[in-house]
Amino acid sequence: MARKKTNHNREWTRGDIALLKTLLSQKKTTKQIAQIMKRTEAAIHNRKYIEGIKVHGETPQQTKSPSPTVSEPEVMTTTSSELRDSAKAMTKVARQIARENGKRITMAMFFVEDL
Repeated sequence: MARKKTNHNREWTRGDIALLKTLLSQKKTTKQIAQIMKRTEAAIHNRKYIEGIKVHGETPQQTKSPSPTVSEPEVMTTTSSELRDSAKAMTKVARQIARENGKRITMAMFFVEDL
């Protein structure tokens, strides 16, 4: 049986990033963008984080050193599905790094949700 062709580790080009920004400005969902770009939702979330792209009121992570002034802590409003997607993406990256270094990672993750 032939192996299924995947996009695993496909590089992001400037055109891909421009398309991502365009689709986000059109208020497309992550799922829709993933289908259009033929990438996973996790890949879309990761690239938004890496590029520091602000979407629909989201605040990108601060990449520069923090300012010396102390400000009020921000209240995070993250849904359980966003947390789950982030955890899956981090797991994928950790396993990839481990494989490249001839190691194996074993992890256990627990999610607590309101009923």
